[in-house]
Amino acid sequence: MIKNKTFCLSIASIFALVLVLNFASAATVFSDNFDDGDLTGWTTSNWSNAGTYAESTNVDNATLERTISTSGYETIIVKYDRQLGNGWETDNNFKLSWSVDGSTYTNLEEVVGVTADSPDLPNDASFVSKTFNLPSSANNNAGFRIKIECSTDATAEFCRLDNVVIEGTATSSTADFCAYDSGVTQNPGELKVDIRDITVIEGYGKDEEWLPLDEVEIEVRVENDGNYDVDDISLEWGIADSNLNNWVLEMDEIKEFNLKDGKDDTFIVTFQLREKDLDMDLDEIVGNNYKIVVRATGTIDDRDSSNDGEKSCHYDSEDVSIEEETDFVIINNIDFPETVQCGMDVQILADVWNIGSDEQDDVLVLLRNTELGIDERTEFSRIKEFDNEKLTFTVQIPEDASEKTYYLEFTVFDEDGDIYENDFDDEDSKFTAPLVVEGNCGVSQKALVSASLQSGGKAGDDLVIKTTITNTGTTSATYTLNAADYSSWASLSSIDPITLIVNSGESKEALLTFKVNNDASGDQTFNIEVLSGTDLVMKQPVSVSIEQSGFGGFSFGSNWYLWLIGALNVILVIIIIVIAVRVAK
Repeated sequence: MIKNKTFCLSIASIFALVLVLNFASAATVFSDNFDDGDLTGWTTSNWSNAGTYAESTNVDNATLERTISTSGYETIIVKYDRQLGNGWETDNNFKLSWSVDGSTYTNLEEVVGVTADSPDLPNDASFVSKTFNLPSSANNNAGFRIKIECSTDATAEFCRLDNVVIEGTATSSTADFCAYDSGVTQNPGELKVDIRDITVIEGYGKDEEWLPLDEVEIEVRVENDGNYDVDDISLEWGIADSNLNNWVLEMDEIKEFNLKDGKDDTFIVTFQLREKDLDMDLDEIVGNNYKIVVRATGTIDDRDSSNDGEKSCHYDSEDVSIEEETDFVIINNIDFPETVQCGMDVQILADVWNIGSDEQDDVLVLLRNTELGIDERTEFSRIKEFDNEKLTFTVQIPEDASEKTYYLEFTVFDEDGDIYENDFDDEDSKFTAPLVVEGNCGVSQKALVSASLQSGGKAGDDLVIKTTITNTGTTSATYTLNAADYSSWASLSSIDPITLIVNSGESKEALLTFKVNNDASGDQTFNIEVLSGTDLVMKQPVSVSIEQSGFGGFSFGSNWYLWLIGALNVILVIIIIVIAVRVAK
């Protein structure tokens, strides 16, 4: 029984070891067996493909080289088969070398003609297999490059190359982020994803150190560093811990696109750290470190490539942190009209957020602008941690305010009367928001406007509207009349009179005459504008009903010429019938 148990445990151990070896085994980063009859993708000088291998013969200084990205791979291995002819002399040689920058090369193998150190001539009867393990400097390098050189001066002194293979072990991060939900771990298309910049465009965080509710912008560049087109590239991004166990934002697609060889494209991602947009609660994410992960997965689309149709993946990541505050209350999501008029009541809405980990009592919010005479305050007895309360202010814009942009200042105070400041960089909880005041400013005159149909109302005819202007101000006023927003159904013929001098409490009338378009029909609208100088005093919407033109209310509309052609055809048919009847008699 013990022997059987020991045997079973041994078998299980061997099986487990095989599994481990399989998971840790090298993956093929690149391969070329030259069976396609060409050297597409290689940079060549005096090398050719005879159909099943690359060859150089009877040429001095022949080179064959190629960039093969090892991004996401370590423990790089270079394998190839080579065959060298005979009769080599001192100045004949074969050399295979590698580089991380395409400038400085390190030899893997060099074979030369007869020298004191190498008295034997090369004379391979068949291909010889070579394998080289590279140092760590070759790991995870998008610029990794190999170069094969051959110098001979006779037909028999050839260099032949076959079955070039670059292998590597996928780094743990590549296996996580490229294989996550896609299963793709290789990058034969030589895609390169680069997180170029991370910026907090709104909020209290800085670059890679964030606070809740920060609005963040990420710039991402995707390059095709290979020699083949890569199509259907899905660019995705997400924020997670290093083990992909907890996602602040699950992987989501930014864009799907194609990228030709040697080309690149840049994308901007903008997001806000607020609960409704996240996959975790605010209290769960603060005080932790995360990674922004950006991944591009596409398919090689090039019939000249031995990797045509294969998937290719590359990713980039950046470490970020979401900082934790203890006592910090801020204003967020401020909302009010972009442009307001003098004398107008303006409602201002906002959220008061406690983004700290402690509950806050007796929070005071002040809203001020000395130029507009605004000085408002609201108190909140309690705001729970990582929670918010709604803020509402109603302010009146002075009638004599200047037309310009004003800045409203919000300030948040704690229970001790001190302005909240964060622990991150001691920045105060103050916010400014622009308010544009434009229209009706400095105008003491007020007016009431009414309108009624004087005559007309058919398409193609004149339409006359009578308007009555009443001065409700305290002094005499000169008003200028204008019509607007009618061009889709009519043209303006006249306004008579266009200028009215109206005493306080007095009313005067004017006629607006329009030429109605032939194809107009149904209910139409326009605006009567009353101006005092250059200031808009009043804008009065007016609705009119337009009757279609035509016989008995029937309208030909814009296709009148088609109806005319049809009528002529009917008349022509009648004439032919009449003539035919007479001929028959």
